[in-house]
Amino acid sequence: MATLQNWIRLATDAGPVYVDPEKPDWFVPSPEADEVLQLLADSRDTDEAAVRLAAARSLPLGCALLTTERLRAQVSDAPAPPYTGRASHLQLVGLKECWFHLTNRCNLACGHCLFGASKNSQATMPTTLLRQGLGQARQLGCTLFCFTGGEPFLYPDFMGVLGELLADPAVHAVVLTNGLLLDQYRDALQAMPQGRLHLQVSLDGLEENHDHLRGPGSFGRLMAILDTLRAAGLAVTLSVAINRANLADLPALVDLAAAKGIHNLHLLWHFVRGKGTVEQFVTPAEILPTLIAAQERAERLKVTIDNVETMKSQVFSTPGTRHDLSGAAWESLAVGPDGAIFPSPALVDIPELRCGHLSDGLEQVWRSSPVLHAIRQA
Repeated sequence: MATLQNWIRLATDAGPVYVDPEKPDWFVPSPEADEVLQLLADSRDTDEAAVRLAAARSLPLGCALLTTERLRAQVSDAPAPPYTGRASHLQLVGLKECWFHLTNRCNLACGHCLFGASKNSQATMPTTLLRQGLGQARQLGCTLFCFTGGEPFLYPDFMGVLGELLADPAVHAVVLTNGLLLDQYRDALQAMPQGRLHLQVSLDGLEENHDHLRGPGSFGRLMAILDTLRAAGLAVTLSVAINRANLADLPALVDLAAAKGIHNLHLLWHFVRGKGTVEQFVTPAEILPTLIAAQERAERLKVTIDNVETMKSQVFSTPGTRHDLSGAAWESLAVGPDGAIFPSPALVDIPELRCGHLSDGLEQVWRSSPVLHAIRQA
């Protein structure tokens, strides 16, 4: 492309998209502009492109030259500055979110659990340690607290912990739960500030696949509880860990969500650790067609898929903005049940990724851990 050196034209069913991958930047031209851009790409300069445009459209040469020059001026070929990674652009300003893996105790023993959680698991964070961690995170500016396990609603006085946190109007709390205990806490949950408490309920497919992983009858119990929550006016997000068995269920799960009055789905990766196996894993390329089908159905039913909304926010961002890797180690940390600190909730209890302990001070670990430093330099 002699006169459009940095731009790549990608043809789609809805029309072409021009992409400058190094800046990065992109735009969608009108059909008329696309014609001129293709002439510019195939010509040595704007004069040659103008001559060809004049001949193709039976235009006066002066008019064709003005058109090609104006369009060429709007498509920058200025080289992008060298990108040396996020560490050259970001600073440790404050924590946005902090995860607390409260316990490995669980009322289920799911066949894909990262931590092999069950009712016999003993690992549980001492309450004093939890309160210490929450206080340290808040001192670092954190206003989003996420709780996982195991089953968080088995944690001692968990509702009291949530109530204390949400007394601050700036705080949001997210709870990842299998949902089967929520009916016991319906009244207490209704008393919480609904705009700032977010329940993320696990669903592993339609009945056959969900029960295969979570135990016979668990699907039916969950459906009844979702009806109870809806009647109580409590909003939930359905969380689906995609695996080879339940991938085909995804479009139908959008229908199920809509039928239950649920307006949001969140998709999770399947991790090959704990009880999760390689055989259960499915590649992104295999996921994509089913995700597209699910998204098309979601748009019709007014259901959002979190992951697609995140991609939209990244695609429709300021030109030159890069979104590489995650906020782990920069704006997000996770604390395991023994108080050890890790880069993310999926990496809790991996010895090589242990960053320190709450007793060392959350801020000290966040700023000084060699593990977190290595991630920030990646």
